[in-house]
Amino acid sequence: MAPYRRNGARVKRAKCGQGVDIDPPRTYIVKNRFGSEVVDEEHVMSREVLTHPEVTVIGATDIYRAAAFLSIFGAQPEPVPSIPASVAAELYGVDAELAQLVLRTPGAQGSVRLVQTPNAAPPFEPLVAGPYGIDFYTTDMELTLRLAEAAGATGFSPVVGYESEGTVSHDKVADRLQYEARLLAPDEMSVFLTDVSTSAVAFPTALTGDLDRLHSELLMLCWVVEDIEVEKRFWSAEAGMDVVVDVFCGAEEMQQLMAHPTATPLRCVNVADADKHRRMEFMAYPDEQLGRRPDWPLTGGLHAAGFYVDDIEEAMRALPTASFGTPVVADDGNGPLRAVAGSSPGSVRFELWERRPAGGIR
Repeated sequence: MAPYRRNGARVKRAKCGQGVDIDPPRTYIVKNRFGSEVVDEEHVMSREVLTHPEVTVIGATDIYRAAAFLSIFGAQPEPVPSIPASVAAELYGVDAELAQLVLRTPGAQGSVRLVQTPNAAPPFEPLVAGPYGIDFYTTDMELTLRLAEAAGATGFSPVVGYESEGTVSHDKVADRLQYEARLLAPDEMSVFLTDVSTSAVAFPTALTGDLDRLHSELLMLCWVVEDIEVEKRFWSAEAGMDVVVDVFCGAEEMQQLMAHPTATPLRCVNVADADKHRRMEFMAYPDEQLGRRPDWPLTGGLHAAGFYVDDIEEAMRALPTASFGTPVVADDGNGPLRAVAGSSPGSVRFELWERRPAGGIR
């Protein structure tokens, strides 16, 4: 892996195209097992069914290896009870007891839950729909890349410098480029790194008030989707999250970052809560025919976004275009809670976990 050089040949420059309208449609019609109805955008948005993913669920063929890799970003593992086979079948399609670990980053909100799976991830391929990867900020790109290489990362992209001139619901910290790199973690999972010390836009993380840290917590979960308008509508108009980024990027440097075989337009939509906590990103290729990465039963790599809700049945009814399994009782490190596996209309997987009546989620 070549060292990071901000002003050298390894830094690639790209320019994002004009952003698109981030306002969702006023109304639309949905139909599923809860019946047909017209959903009014303003009414749905006022309910805010989901806020932001408080948990990132990652499948791992070796949860201890995955935890060791993620620990370079400051995440600390905690043992939690295994998932019984009957519950694992409902939540993950695996009829076996599954070990798990929870990772938390001191001083940051949210967590990562690693779930053991016997199903290895397929080799990484570009232009494939499905769960893609995760994002971190770093204050020292060169040091982070060297640590990742020592921890077993492969598939390093060049460091790409690009402009974001689209619709971004956050102020630039300076008029400069955004510097980003991508690598492959265990289980063929892409990890995106943004150099927050030199980049133009930085959303709130643990680094916001403590730039002495090397890394942020995990700040974004990424999927490649086939119909980005369907996903945008579901997560904003139905789930009640805010669209905070909506841009097109189509430069040769994006080809380098994402390992595309050719330069092709890439549209990126980010959703989050009003305070822009942990985000979800949906990427789409309007000019490409995409393959599909298997995500059921649970395979290695990013699997689902986890949300805590007060009432699972109420949340399910409020998300009429989503598909759901059967609610079960499981332990995610907060004691026994009711949980259900869900999928958006575009097959982005998520989980709903019901808060305990007292004590809440730490």
